[in-house]
Amino acid sequence: MKIHSRNLHAPGVHSSPKTTATFPQVPFAISWYASPAFSMGNSCVIRSSGWKEPSDHEIQVFSIGCHNYMPLFLLPDILRKMRETHPNLHPRLLTVPFQHLYRLLEDEDVDGILGFSDPRRSHGTYRELAKVPIVCVCSPDSPLAQRSSVNVSDFQNQRLILIDPEKSPGQVSSFQAMLTAGHPMSGFYFCESFEAAGILVEAGFGVSVLPQLFIPPNSSMIQIPLENTKPMSLGLYYKTLQQNEPLKHFIRLMKENLENLQQWQDMKFNNKKGK
Repeated sequence: MKIHSRNLHAPGVHSSPKTTATFPQVPFAISWYASPAFSMGNSCVIRSSGWKEPSDHEIQVFSIGCHNYMPLFLLPDILRKMRETHPNLHPRLLTVPFQHLYRLLEDEDVDGILGFSDPRRSHGTYRELAKVPIVCVCSPDSPLAQRSSVNVSDFQNQRLILIDPEKSPGQVSSFQAMLTAGHPMSGFYFCESFEAAGILVEAGFGVSVLPQLFIPPNSSMIQIPLENTKPMSLGLYYKTLQQNEPLKHFIRLMKENLENLQQWQDMKFNNKKGK
């Protein structure tokens, strides 16, 4: 992410290329403006305060964007390891609608966008991090809860919790479209996000289909494999890796973490199928 000198207002403060801003021995404090303009990647203002720093400090702003909050639970361990290697790292996590998020990438106001591969999006470079199955999710008291796997026909008599197609990956939207055929409107619940769908599922209103990796580890939802579906590609969109060591490190750690998490989830699935 670039911090331009016009975004920093204090005597003796300057910004260096790419992700670094250096602050000399002057008293300062940082104020973040919680305005719509700032939420789209606008300014950071350096202000004078009544205390002094003992030495120079360098700030590495590292911004990752997501379409929704679900991927964020994957990041604490990643960022903890990054902090050990990059002690001056200042992570910035953005959840921004589709129509704005890729514009931020074009303008280099985010280092990368974490999400699923989508042929509708052609911005930057895409690096795959993991293959993620789509699964059926239901409450423990659902008629489907004891099934080892389900197919499209098993959803016919179920109430369906659907996610806005504009806010879900293409494969999820396509599968949802198949499920709605022949269903009465009274059997649908429409949600704006994965998070909202998960809440209705846990409350027992119906069943849904979600990317397996985005289901919180402490959720009470039952996960059931879907038959005849291909896994989705989860990855990172970015403009460039040049002069961006934190982003390179982030990609390496994400791949390792996702591989370990996927092995754990596969073991749970295999255990369920064996019952």
